[in-house]
Amino acid sequence: MGDVQRAFLRRLRDAGPDGLAASSVPARCESLVEQLKICGAAETRLGKGRGFRLHLRDLAVFANYIESQYPAGLDIAAEDLVDRASAVALLGDAKAVRHGSHRGIFVRSVKRNVTMERADTAEKLPIGELTVTAGGAAIVIGAGIEWRFIGFVAIIENAETFWRYENVLPEVDLAIFAQGRMSERVLAWLASPLLAGSHFIHWGDYDPVGAAEYLRLITACPGRVQMHLPANLEVLLSKYGKPALISGQTDILDGLRDSADDPTVMKLLTLFDKYGRGLEQEILLAVVSSDPSMPEIKEGP
Repeated sequence: MGDVQRAFLRRLRDAGPDGLAASSVPARCESLVEQLKICGAAETRLGKGRGFRLHLRDLAVFANYIESQYPAGLDIAAEDLVDRASAVALLGDAKAVRHGSHRGIFVRSVKRNVTMERADTAEKLPIGELTVTAGGAAIVIGAGIEWRFIGFVAIIENAETFWRYENVLPEVDLAIFAQGRMSERVLAWLASPLLAGSHFIHWGDYDPVGAAEYLRLITACPGRVQMHLPANLEVLLSKYGKPALISGQTDILDGLRDSADDPTVMKLLTLFDKYGRGLEQEILLAVVSSDPSMPEIKEGP
């Protein structure tokens, strides 16, 4: 159970003999109220006015219920929830916090001399050498561990394109796997002074989600971001596009219409409207593989 349920249980506990107006129960707590009634901890009674009120019926049963759901009770301070381990210890639910103490990130570079520097120790990690040996490397950020890098960085949405990015973007110095939508922690790291000397190219699906992720990166790192747009994007989208990438993302698409004044996103919106399709980024691997002599297709910023 999350913050809403915990706050509601505190209100019910502290309400005293008057209880709570039944109409004030949050929608997300309705199933919780049913559980309290079934176990005998609470009941609904007709109030002095016209409405019904929720009362604690048996304090001991209520206390047992709280202990079974919240090992450390209801009065947990936000600063006590530092990671998912503390969330289990205090709330019995690892997902009660948005992220853990560490975040792992896959990185690759086909340039053999590329390294990353650990900010707190100044140690160098040979990303290029590790890519030759093992195909890539993994770093962790958080809990005092941060990494510094200066160069041309590709942020890549999907796994297949990340592991084969050099077929399409051989010029970049470092590729970072976004694992779909970027986490807030990764985005904060990209925007931090540790990467202030880097410029980014976002390569994701050509759909509303991909455009929204590109805008998130622009907002975090203004003046240092471009999108990888193939010159023949319209041809590829009309031939290989997927209608579900538009029909399944209408809320995000509407949000782009309301907020986007970026010329790249406006170009994508025009194509989405014209063809009613989005395009998965993996098609560029197939196009390059089928025609190794294909000229450079990336547009600059």
